[in-house]
Amino acid sequence: MRKTLYLKDDDTRLSFLYGNFITLTNLTDDEIDRIIKYKISPIKVSVHTTDSELRKYMMGNDKDIDILEYLKKLIDAKITVDCQIVLVRAVNDRAQITKTINDLSSLHPGLRSVAVVPVGLTKHREKLIELKPFDKESASAVVSQVTDLQKQLLKNIRTRFIFIADEFYIQSENDFPAYEDYEDFDQLENGIGMCRLFKNQVEDKVKNIKYKEVLNDEITFVTGLAAYELMIEISKIIMNKINVKINVVKIKNNYVGD
Repeated sequence: MRKTLYLKDDDTRLSFLYGNFITLTNLTDDEIDRIIKYKISPIKVSVHTTDSELRKYMMGNDKDIDILEYLKKLIDAKITVDCQIVLVRAVNDRAQITKTINDLSSLHPGLRSVAVVPVGLTKHREKLIELKPFDKESASAVVSQVTDLQKQLLKNIRTRFIFIADEFYIQSENDFPAYEDYEDFDQLENGIGMCRLFKNQVEDKVKNIKYKEVLNDEITFVTGLAAYELMIEISKIIMNKINVKINVVKIKNNYVGD
């Protein structure tokens, strides 16, 4: 792969410009002050957990930082923050996620939103600790737990605040939430609500077709495994309005995704 793909970056400029998530672990006080001075906002921060010892373990870094204090310093300076929790099965889920969300929600509205995304695992794990991937049952438990937290937060702070990655809905075979439930789609580029938004966009485009357009054509959609069922749905929506045959082909990513 190209060299840049091997770089573990904590560059706040990339966070601001492209939505990259940073951990704050490797930043100096001067760099934090620079964010504040130049109003680099919003900033995307990977929190994972607010338990200091667990966070050090997950980050593989013994540097002892109080992530909540760092976040509070940024928010007090009017820097908007979006966070993510990369969820690792049997590590920072269950009771840990409830604690983390309760801690982070205390910083709302400066802390705007939190995404819960599954850890990405590939076959390339030499010299790394063994991690268990989420399955249908464990993914369903995440969806259920976080949905309950959303309901509490909506009542208490008038926003769902925490949003679940599309992968969890797909793996648990749960329906995607309604369009309105994603609120402002603050974490769209993090895979939060992409499937719902795409489906709605397609439905909006075809609903104004007054009669079945005749193309007499055949096309193929190529997709990864995770989005296959969604693309089947999309193809049916289109074929219902346009006289075209759509084949959907799923491709397994043996290079990066396996």
